[in-house]
Amino acid sequence: MKKYLLFFLLCFFIPTFVHAKTVVALGDSITTGYGVEERESYVSLFCSTLKNKTNEDVTCDNLAVNGLTSNGLIDVLQVEETREKIRHSDYILLSIGGNDFLKELTSNLSTYLSLAESYPQVYVIGNRLVNNLSTILDEIVVLNPQVKILIIPLYNPYHIVMKSNVVLSNHFNEIKQRYSEFASHYDQVRIDTKLSNTLERDEYLNVSLEERNVDPHPNRLGHDAIARSLTKEIEEVETMAISQKNNTLSYLFLGLAFILLGVLVKLMKK
Repeated sequence: MKKYLLFFLLCFFIPTFVHAKTVVALGDSITTGYGVEERESYVSLFCSTLKNKTNEDVTCDNLAVNGLTSNGLIDVLQVEETREKIRHSDYILLSIGGNDFLKELTSNLSTYLSLAESYPQVYVIGNRLVNNLSTILDEIVVLNPQVKILIIPLYNPYHIVMKSNVVLSNHFNEIKQRYSEFASHYDQVRIDTKLSNTLERDEYLNVSLEERNVDPHPNRLGHDAIARSLTKEIEEVETMAISQKNNTLSYLFLGLAFILLGVLVKLMKK
């Protein structure tokens, strides 16, 4: 009787592997989804798309903070709860740096509305931002060497206002390029530099000269563009993961079949 019970259990015990993807979102108000409905934010759109593409459960933790600067994010990364979530994450979504510049621009608006040969403070902020980005990425990679970090590139929401100030525009464009180039040196990082140009188009921003709206955040279309860009960045990663999972399951099922065959042969000899 025990042998038949063993045979019954083996026949109906099918090993299944359910791996819930974990996404942790870090950064500023772009990532909190400021100005759009939660379901319209790029974080929600990305997590929904990831779930649909992988047919797996997705846990999405949004730890972003409105107004956060790169210095602030370094502090956030020292919080043990945040560190623990990063350790167990599959993907990190990250937007940081815009507020570093925004605070300077709003504090010294008259300086940047005037034409000058150079704006040295912009370079100071840019250098500090890249240094902070190094600290941020190093910290994340130490906590989780296998994680994929998807970064939203810097963009200039006021490029229309600044177009008459070529010097200031060029300063910021140089920093945008440095930021993206530095981040892309990390194997764990994916950053779509073309997204920067996309987010500077009027239809993707809340900024409107006609309506006197200076809100620098992406609108609903902007968040959709971000989500589509990030999803494209992980397609190759997820395709490989699904293939590896299918191969693993095939080997396990084959092994189980041999075990069942062996048990069946022994039973038939009795």
